[in-house]
Amino acid sequence: MNIAIIVAGNISGTLAQGFIKDIHTLLTGARFRLSEKSLKLAAIIGANRFAVVENAIIQWEVICF
Repeated sequence: MNIAIIVAGNISGTLAQGFIKDIHTLLTGARFRLSEKSLKLAAIIGANRFAVVENAIIQWEVICF
């Protein structure tokens, strides 16, 4: 399943890591992609899974805020 998560904090980061472990295709959207939290999550799940919020929303089947 294609899942987009709009990253806002620790809970959404934990969800992102869990979805990846369950073999889902994941794209995260973050308003501040260069914030410390976003960069830390990108290092864990892969920078290629980050997009601007608008792109994350229009491309995926399930969206989590």
